[in-house]
Amino acid sequence: MFRKKEMKKKKILIVDDEQDIREMLADFFASVNIPCDVAGNSRAALSLLSRKRYALILLDYNLEREKAPDVAGRIRDMSGRVPLVMLTGSPDLDETEKAKLDAADWIFKPFKFDRVMAVVNRYLESK
Repeated sequence: MFRKKEMKKKKILIVDDEQDIREMLADFFASVNIPCDVAGNSRAALSLLSRKRYALILLDYNLEREKAPDVAGRIRDMSGRVPLVMLTGSPDLDETEKAKLDAADWIFKPFKFDRVMAVVNRYLESK
């Protein structure tokens, strides 16, 4: 008997120190059947990355005690070529600083879910 293999769903990692943001995004992705894990700091994110694979990572630019430039390199070392999308409430970031991060995209807070979905779909569909 032939059984069709189920495709594994592509999973997202959300790294944000604001619990409300993590929960809101996790609930949103659950409502559209996109699995995700959440982490409130870089240590939790790196722990998850050591055990799981993700198709996309959403990283808050300003974590409680760290900024993305301090964290992104370590996350990239563990995640390989997984696209890294930055979340930020600071639309006036220096362009040089933004370029150093080599982020796949930027989502500015407060975000609109249609923008979040457009970015997420672009990267999940391309994998």
